[in-house]
Amino acid sequence: MKKQLLALATSAFVSVNAFAVDYTAEIGTAVSESQTNVTAVVLGVISVAAVGFGAGLLVKWLGR
Repeated sequence: MKKQLLALATSAFVSVNAFAVDYTAEIGTAVSESQTNVTAVVLGVISVAAVGFGAGLLVKWLGR
């Protein structure tokens, strides 16, 4: 009885692994897209800060 249960559990475990889907490609794509998005956001924030700083300097210079 014990051997039969062990054989059943082993076969069930093997069959579950056989039907498992491999998502490594999708995960890799998601990681690269998220890195691209983070880079775009960082560049956008730096650009807005630079424009704001430049506008502040221009207003200060014109106010003299």
